Amino acid sequence: MEPLNSAEAAELLLQLRALVGRPVRYQGMDCTIRDVVEAPPMVVLERHGTDLEIMPDNYGHPRSLGTGLLDIPVMDERGGLNAELRLILVSETGE
Repeated sequence: MEPLNSAEAAELLLQLRALVGRPVRYQGMDCTIRDVVEAPPMVVLERHGTDLEIMPDNYGHPRSLGTGLLDIPVMDERGGLNAELRLILVSETGE
């Protein structure tokens, strides 16, 4: 895919932020969009129905138990839309 310019990238991040809290499917897993990180641009998904995992703090030290999180980059190495991002299916009903 062709690289996005800065205005297109900013608009995409705004659209993604509007989806925070929405249930989605990603590679057959039920998830919720928990956050959209600006630098580097990525979508954070929280998996549902999985065993609890050890959640690290910002330094990589074990902090607590929780459901798994997945970080999906928004951009590929050329600055275009990441193919993995296209695998996130947003529920039409919001449930």
